[in-house]
Amino acid sequence: MDGPALYPAVLDLRAARVLVLGAGRVAAQKLKGLPKGLASVKVFAPKARPAVQAWVKRRREASWLKRPLRATDLKACRVLFCCSDDPAANARAAAWGRAQGAWVCQAAEPSQGDLRVPSTFKAAGLSLTMSTGGASPALAKALRLRL
Repeated sequence: MDGPALYPAVLDLRAARVLVLGAGRVAAQKLKGLPKGLASVKVFAPKARPAVQAWVKRRREASWLKRPLRATDLKACRVLFCCSDDPAANARAAAWGRAQGAWVCQAAEPSQGDLRVPSTFKAAGLSLTMSTGGASPALAKALRLRL
């Protein structure tokens, strides 16, 4: 079989523990899409963009840890977003997350994870998602903006 065996789904993350490696532009996008009602969201990065800092301040379940992610941080993690600017750190974290059974979104290298976040359009109670399986996130975003 060529490529991943993708299956579209909607996750109920109620009471989930979510970790985010990195606090740049991509991390800000991933955080923006997270629903309320999560058990905790922890962002690991020495520095954070103002948008990430503001998001963390608005969400009582969120915290920013100004240090690298450690393998021990992944205990009971349900979802891990690997969004740092360091490819080696992302790969290491993705391997740790998958070993712990967490759903891993490796933004720069989707093949190192098992979760791809589709582009989403929401209006009037309707939620439409578009995915290119990681082949062209820009196309999915363009289609969402067109809607």
